[in-house]
Amino acid sequence: MVKNLLKLSYLHPKLVLLLLVLITAAAAPLLERLHYDISAQSLITKSSPAWDAYQRMLEEFGSDSTVIILMSDEKLYTRDKLMKIREVLKKLESLPFVKASSSLFNAPNVKEVDGYIQAKPFLEELPRSLEEARKLIDEALANPLVERNLVSPDRRTMAINLSIDE
Repeated sequence: MVKNLLKLSYLHPKLVLLLLVLITAAAAPLLERLHYDISAQSLITKSSPAWDAYQRMLEEFGSDSTVIILMSDEKLYTRDKLMKIREVLKKLESLPFVKASSSLFNAPNVKEVDGYIQAKPFLEELPRSLEEARKLIDEALANPLVERNLVSPDRRTMAINLSIDE
């Protein structure tokens, strides 16, 4: 079959090209109805046992809808900028469709202090100097759950993850 198709293409290239143009022109009006659905629901048929398991998981753990807000700046961790980011985050968290957030403002920084385990958000207290900010980001980057999720290795980008209702 493939051999015959290749032979036809070789013997009649103009005809094959014309057929391809006609097929493309006929399919063009259908492109506006073309869409991609990459959700889990599109990958599982409703008659499958996996569909029931997925629905139970949604009921127990909620939706997997997340909005990621990225902020990038050479001087992102100055006190003034962090205060503004914190204000915006509080407003976002107060929106009725926002279920939860994850950021340096609420992600726990677990460390030992004077022989005790301390867990408080990285940005519970805003750094007063660039040196304090550098130390704080060093601690954040040492945490594998924070590095590349909430802070970029180049220290220029910070993320806020918002879990939202659909």
